[in-house]
Amino acid sequence: MRLSGIKPMWAVALLVFATATLDGQSLRHRHEQILHHLAAEEWAQAEKALVELRQTAPSTFTRNSYDYLLARVNQKLGKTDAARVEYLNVVKRDALVSEYAYWHLAEIVRAADEFQLERQYLEKLFSGYPDSLLVDRARWRLAESYWESEEYQRAIAVYTEIANGRGPRARAAQLQIARAELRQGQAFQARATLEKRLTIGAPDDVALEAVRLLDEIDTRTGAALSVADHLQRARIYQANRAFDAARRHYQWIIDRFADHQNVPEALFAIGRGYYLQDNYDQAIVWYERAHNQFPKTPAGEQGYYQAGHAQANAGRWLRALKRYEEFIEAYPESEFLSGAHLNAIDVLRSAGKTEDALAWCRRTIERFPGSLPATTA
Repeated sequence: MRLSGIKPMWAVALLVFATATLDGQSLRHRHEQILHHLAAEEWAQAEKALVELRQTAPSTFTRNSYDYLLARVNQKLGKTDAARVEYLNVVKRDALVSEYAYWHLAEIVRAADEFQLERQYLEKLFSGYPDSLLVDRARWRLAESYWESEEYQRAIAVYTEIANGRGPRARAAQLQIARAELRQGQAFQARATLEKRLTIGAPDDVALEAVRLLDEIDTRTGAALSVADHLQRARIYQANRAFDAARRHYQWIIDRFADHQNVPEALFAIGRGYYLQDNYDQAIVWYERAHNQFPKTPAGEQGYYQAGHAQANAGRWLRALKRYEEFIEAYPESEFLSGAHLNAIDVLRSAGKTEDALAWCRRTIERFPGSLPATTA
């Protein structure tokens, strides 16, 4: 039986109904017709076909849980009361799709602001069907329900269960715990929760929200931060392209601890942020500072090199060439040496200086014989 065109929301039900036990050609035809209407999102026609099937073959209708499909169709048509009745019939007889019926029942009562009843349905789902694919979503929704009802301590309890797991949802739960603690006026505890979150995992969007909350808390409470705190937050902002926020933390380090070991990184990162915001003139200023103040550090070396890229992106081809030449002379053992040669070729081509570009091609081939840069040149 072909189910192409069926949307994912129907997939679970149709895995059941596609193998439904039907007696006679007429019933099989009705079954095909129902599947066709669902695939085409013809909800009214699907409802009509399902009602007719119930009238024609009630035992077949119930045995194969077509009432679940009818409930889904009614829900799509906005007939939530009718859908609710059908879902309740499904769970009453503990049909194979009962876990999904509970999920949709929870959806319906949630829309009606019946949060207490919603929680009952969700709890029945993950207590009665602990291996269901819906369990994680149901538990998250239960926590949200408590949050929306301002029952923050209960929300924290559920979010804590989720946070003890793994994956994106567990990380997001930690963030929600901190938010709930803030709602309860527990700024100190919220801060501890957020800082714990930052010690694990990647600088992802959850970490970004965590540092934003931390900055908000610390601005309000006047908390004193260490260089490590500022550096950690700056790196997370930078990784998430929140460059303005990153600059504030990097600038704090530069202004107060000019000789700190992380100042070269801070100078370069500010330049990098401006570069990625297409503000090439400011990028050059900060790249040059990184190099001039700390020429023997990786950040100083990269700043000197990247300033050439900024000149090139600003359309100043010959200035870019000059910088690449200076870089090659200043850092003859750099890992970026071959890149500087190839970039010199590119800016000369962009400047329309073909003969000079060819000369640099020959120079690159001689400098890196048998290598990928030589082949590229």
